Amino acid sequence: MPFSTRQVRKALESKHGFEPDPKGDHPDFTRWHNGRLVAVTHISHGSGGKVVSDFVLGKMARQLRVSGPTLRGAIDCTIGPTAFLEALLRGAEGAAGGRR
Repeated sequence: MPFSTRQVRKALESKHGFEPDPKGDHPDFTRWHNGRLVAVTHISHGSGGKVVSDFVLGKMARQLRVSGPTLRGAIDCTIGPTAFLEALLRGAEGAAGGRR
């Protein structure tokens, strides 16, 4: 189920602590925790920019290193901020562990 761009932005910013960086063609969102960058994603404008398709949500989930259902749950409020942050931290740790 696609979400409106407004829903996604609102969830990332107000519910999950992402900070927008409006520079560039696609708005970037960063999530910091204890002074450490743990996640970065951007919302593709897609077709018309009003709806974030399932395809784009999947790409965002990969950028955030969380599952698609986890990201969707974070947007539709079935996954709370604490659980979503834990998922982001697990993804960030996994990414750091893979770089050597």
